[in-house]
Amino acid sequence: MNSRDILKIGAGVVLALIVIIVLAGSAFTTDNGTVSIVTSFGEAKRMAQPGLGMKMPIRDSIVPIDTRTRLVVGEYSASAKPADGNESIGLTADVRVLVNWTVVPVSALDLYKKHGPLEDFERIILKTKLGASVKSALAGYTPKELMTNRTAAEASVKTTLEQALFGYSKLMVVDSIQLEQIGFPKAYTDAIAAEQIASKSADAAIQETRRQSNLDQKLVNAATAQREADKEKADGAAYGVTTAAAAKAAEIKLIGDAEIEILRAKAALMTPILVEFNKSEKWDGVSPTHIVGSDSSLLLSVD
Repeated sequence: MNSRDILKIGAGVVLALIVIIVLAGSAFTTDNGTVSIVTSFGEAKRMAQPGLGMKMPIRDSIVPIDTRTRLVVGEYSASAKPADGNESIGLTADVRVLVNWTVVPVSALDLYKKHGPLEDFERIILKTKLGASVKSALAGYTPKELMTNRTAAEASVKTTLEQALFGYSKLMVVDSIQLEQIGFPKAYTDAIAAEQIASKSADAAIQETRRQSNLDQKLVNAATAQREADKEKADGAAYGVTTAAAAKAAEIKLIGDAEIEILRAKAALMTPILVEFNKSEKWDGVSPTHIVGSDSSLLLSVD
């Protein structure tokens, strides 16, 4: 092998390495939950979905954009409204706010073109508008309302922030707002806490009174039911006695009526016999002397 052949082999190896390097630099992967912004010399050109992608080496760069829910934390000072003159206007709270938001995946390229990486959008746009929204929304609540009905205040902050971000509604979504901390002066929070404890104690006392009242009512109902049952039983017994007496009286009357009818029947049968018996007692032993008619069996007795 001469020197020329060695040079050819060396050139081929170098060329192969260059091709491998170029191919390796052209391929890239995009993970799930992200999209890739392909830039050419720093200018955003296109967007790649999760999977394997290709780009031009040296010229193109890849910027990953997270399309999953992101968390932004902001700390602000906000003043609450006075509660009908019972609180001073200058009552201010230190508020810690948590914002969950999401990039609209199909609009990630447009968002990047406007504001660059998501961190820049959060710092320049989202946190700025969040601070203004927190102050505006919480100004509509008294300190007591903020401490006892935080859910309503969170909804107000979310609505106000969405209105402030109306021009970005196609690029991102505010998922939720959480007021993690509302720091009013300790004396005020202690007073509210004491009031809540007293309110809960009063509610507990009312519930106990209602429970006892229900128990007493159950006892009254049970006693009433027992009284009615006893009365019904007594009425039943009395009715039974009355019915038995009436039945006995009816039975006696029937027997009496039957005996009377028997006596009447006997009397009816005995009457002719008594008549003849009376006649026989009055007869003097003399036969009648006059015969009436031709029938010798008919006698006329003349006393």
